[in-house]
Order: sequence, then structure tokens, then C-alpha cells
Amino acid sequence: MRPTSNQMDFEKVLEHYSKKEVKEEILSFSKSRWVAIHCQKKDKKNRNLMFRYEKDGHPLVVEDANDVEAIVKSLKIFSPRTFYSSVLRFNRILLEDDVKNLSNAIAAMPTWDIDLEKGDWKLAIVAAKLILKTLESENISKSIILKWSGEGMHVHINDNAFSSEIYEKIHPLDLAYSFTEFVIRKIKRDLPGGVRVDNEIDPQRVFTAPLSLHRNLDRVAVVIERNSLDSFNLSWVSVDGYIHFNGWKTFEKGEADDLAKKAFSEIGGYPSQRKIVSRKDLGKDISDKIRTLEKKLKDEGYL
Repeated sequence: MRPTSNQMDFEKVLEHYSKKEVKEEILSFSKSRWVAIHCQKKDKKNRNLMFRYEKDGHPLVVEDANDVEAIVKSLKIFSPRTFYSSVLRFNRILLEDDVKNLSNAIAAMPTWDIDLEKGDWKLAIVAAKLILKTLESENISKSIILKWSGEGMHVHINDNAFSSEIYEKIHPLDLAYSFTEFVIRKIKRDLPGGVRVDNEIDPQRVFTAPLSLHRNLDRVAVVIERNSLDSFNLSWVSVDGYIHFNGWKTFEKGEADDLAKKAFSEIGGYPSQRKIVSRKDLGKDISDKIRTLEKKLKDEGYL
């Protein structure tokens, strides 16, 4: 199946995001997360616009299934395309400061971003299997999400797989970063040429929501059931006939705790925060950096 460039007009995009299943899956993935919308409209520097705030300055959120359709309609003139949600889950998202102060983060998804360098989509499946094998060797099997993102794959750990006790000891950002990095180091030498697995965990990171449209290709981000991984092919991501596993929300509380402790002990926390000991001080230590980054991205037209 050859990738095709975006040919969908706004009405077709709206039709997709008006579907009950699509709205509900995006809500399930995005609730309590900071949402971003990638658009086809470009800025003065020929870069696609991405919106992360409402007109009044409040962070974008999806709190109800109908919010999905409403957001698409509100951004019509910018040709909205793709829904993303933050790797961090927050206690509340009402004000801009809520997504800048990392002490407000309550959970995070370790995520492996599988990118193809030579275009052979089957290599992404090979990489996903290596990640699965490593996780299963650490007794993690019930909280894994396998998602075809459009041109590659994302493998997530449901952030409910960690106990509240672990989150009290390790900040969610540190946990997600070290957990992801630990597995990458385990599988790196076994990866075939033409595929790359990246650790993209950072305070601003967002990942494609299930059943979102791809930002450029006429494809849908679908979750693949683990036992169906060998059967997957690119016909599953067709806009008009996608095959999606909606059982991705299952998890086992605490099953990832042991690896979280092991990974944090070996890797340490998110690079700019490795000197941080207490969670309650986390937001103070990097809030200025985040504020500077936010301003830079806004000035350059990304936010």
C-alpha cells in the first residue's frame, strides 16, 4: 500500500471526527492530558500550525466525547487534521500554569517511538516484538498498547500499570523517561537496519491519539491487538475501513512497578532533572525552562 498525500477536504475530516467510536477513543486516551491539534494550514515560515491553547489562553483539553467534534469545527479555517495528547497526565488542566508546573503531573506513559528509515513497514513490527519480548521478560503483559501511528508505531505502557506508591517515589516524567530508555538499551543491538526506536519523553511531548487521522497521510492511527500483530497490514489503517482494537484500555495495577524501580535506579531521571530528589520541588526547578520554551514556540508559530 503506497502512502498517499493528504487529499481529504474539511467535510471528510469532520465526518471522521463526528463518528461515535472515534470521539470516544480520543476521549479515553486524552482525558486529563494536554491536547494538541496539528493543522494543514501553514504559518509564514511554511510550517504546519499546531494549536495547544484555546483563544482565551486555556490549554486545550478533551473532557467529553463531543469536545472532539467541537474542536475540529472551531479550527475549520486552519484545516485541523490530527489529535495528539500529552505523555503526562495532570491533576487538573484549567490554566496555562497547570501544564507548566510539573508538580501538577500525576502519571505518565512510557512510550517507544518506532520510526522507519527505509519505508518497510514490516520492520516496525519486528521492533515492536523486541519491545514486547523485553517487557514480558519483566512480567509486564497486561498494560501494553500497540498503536500504528501512520508511518510507524508507538508502544505505550498504560500509566495505570504503576501504583500510586511508585508515583509518590518517582516523578511521572522521570519514571516514563527512565522506563523507556531502559528498554531501548536492552533491544538496541537487536534492531534490524532501517528502523529506529527513540525515547522522545519530555515535558512537552504529545503522541497521536487512537483513531486520529495522520497529519499528512490518509490513514488512521489504530491500536493492534497483540495476538493480531502478525496479521497486521496497512489496509487496517484505511480511513473508510480501519481495523482497530478498542480493548487497549486494560491494565494491571502495579505490574510495571518493579521495572520502574530498576530502570530509575539504572538510568536516573529525565536528563535536566537528575539532581532533583523531591517531587514537590520539581516544578520549581524547571518551570523557568518550560516557560522559556513555551514562549519560543509561540513566537515561532508552533503554539
